[in-house]
Amino acid sequence: MKSLYTLIFSLCVFTLRAQFAVGHSSESYTDPARANRSITCEIYYPADANGDNVPVAAGQFPFVVFGHGFVMDYTAYGNITEALVSEGFVMIYVETEGGFAPVHSDFGLDLAYMADHFYNESANAASPFYNRLEDRCAIMGHSMGGGATWLAATTSISVDCIAGLAPAETNPSAIDAASSVSVPAIVLSGSSDAVTVPADNHSPIFESTASACKYFVNIVEGSHCGYANSGSLCDFGELFFAGLSREEQQQITHELLLAWFDVYLRDSSSSNEVLQLYDEMQGNTETTIECVVSVANSHAQGMLVFPNPCSESLFLESDANGTKTYSVMDLTGRVVVSGTLMFSSGRAEVSTVLLPAGVYTMRVDDGSGVRFVKR
Repeated sequence: MKSLYTLIFSLCVFTLRAQFAVGHSSESYTDPARANRSITCEIYYPADANGDNVPVAAGQFPFVVFGHGFVMDYTAYGNITEALVSEGFVMIYVETEGGFAPVHSDFGLDLAYMADHFYNESANAASPFYNRLEDRCAIMGHSMGGGATWLAATTSISVDCIAGLAPAETNPSAIDAASSVSVPAIVLSGSSDAVTVPADNHSPIFESTASACKYFVNIVEGSHCGYANSGSLCDFGELFFAGLSREEQQQITHELLLAWFDVYLRDSSSSNEVLQLYDEMQGNTETTIECVVSVANSHAQGMLVFPNPCSESLFLESDANGTKTYSVMDLTGRVVVSGTLMFSSGRAEVSTVLLPAGVYTMRVDDGSGVRFVKR
C-alpha cells in the first residue's frame, strides 16, 4: 500500500508543467569522416508557439538524440516528443536506416555524430539553436534504435547518459558493446514484450553495461510497441497483445524519462528521489538499481562527499585518517585529475577549480567511488 508520503510526493512531482509549445524543423547534416554521409533529422524543440521553423524559445535546453525502431520513423514517437519537449528538452530524431535492411553500425555512428555535432551547435552563430542549447546530451532509442544507442555510446565523446526502450540486440552486438559503456544508463523493458524477448535482449544489454550507475525497469505486462503511438508497423508484431494498456505504459515511460533526464542532464536531486521511489508510487514497475553513487545521495562505502554539485572545492568525510590516492574521471572514463587525499580529523579537500562544468566520478584506492557534479 502506498504511504501518504509517496502519494503526496508522486502528485507533486508528476503534475505536468507543460511550459513550452513545440517547434519543428527538418534538417540534413553531413559527416565528412564517412565519405560525406548524409544524416537526415527531424528536430523538435521548445518554442513560444507550435509550428514549423518557428523560433526556439528563450533559454538553454539539454538535447536528446533518438534512434527509431525497425521500419519505424519519428511520427511513431509523438507521445515522447510532446512529453519531453514541453518540459524543455530538444529532441533530435535521426531518420537514417529506415528500410528493411538497416545497417546497425551506421545507425549507431549516425546517433553518435548528431550527439557530438549538437554539443557545439549552441556556439554556431548561423544555427537557429545559437545560444539555445546546454552542453548536456543524451542518446536514446527504441528497439533497433535502443541497441544502436549502446553502439553510439561507445564512440560519442559528448553523451552524458543513455536510455533504451526495449533495446534490441544488433549486429555488431549491442550486448558486447555494453561492456565499453560507462555513462549512466536506463533500460525500460516490458515483461510481455513479444518482439524483443527481454531475456535475450534487454536483460543481457543491461547486465553487460559497465556504467557506474544503471537502472533496469521491468514494466509489468508491458509491450514492445507500447512506447510508440498506435498505428505503426510495430503493432503487427503484437497483434494479439492484451497486457498493460498503451496509455499506462506511456505514462510510466514519460515519468521515468523525465526523471532520468532531469537527474543526468539537469542535476536534479528531487528527480533522483523519483527514480529511487518510483516502484512505491504505483504497482506496474519492478526496478533494479545498480549505482556506485547517485547525484542526490553522495555516500560511498563510508565516505560522504559535499557540496554536490560543487564549485571550487569538494570535501570528503571518512572514518579513516591518513592518506589515500584518488582519480577523477569524466563521463568517457578518461582520468582528468589524480592525486593524494590528506585526511585530517576525518576530512579531506579536493580542488575542483580547474575542472570544466560536468559530471565526474571519483575513485579512491580503498575501492570506494562517488559521482559528483561540477557547476
